[in-house]
Amino acid sequence: LTDTLRRKLPVGTSAIYLLCGYLLGPQAFAFIDLELVRDAGLLEVLTEIAVLISLFAVGLRLRAPLKDGLWRAPVRMATLAMLVTVGLVTALG
Repeated sequence: LTDTLRRKLPVGTSAIYLLCGYLLGPQAFAFIDLELVRDAGLLEVLTEIAVLISLFAVGLRLRAPLKDGLWRAPVRMATLAMLVTVGLVTALG
């Protein structure tokens, strides 16, 4: 929704979201006060929603058909990243 406005700014989207999170958090205006243990369920759902929205937004920007070879490298990297992440989480758990 803010992509047109964001393109005019000299900083990336991640930096803007980080700043917004900081300002909404307890360090600044304290609109959001979450604790890792107390609010673990809510944080898990919020994280899943953020990942889905991010993947959806990136997917909308891709203009290559699914059978195009451009998909090979991202699919391999995502698969490897997911396998490593699941493995690390399992090992740490």
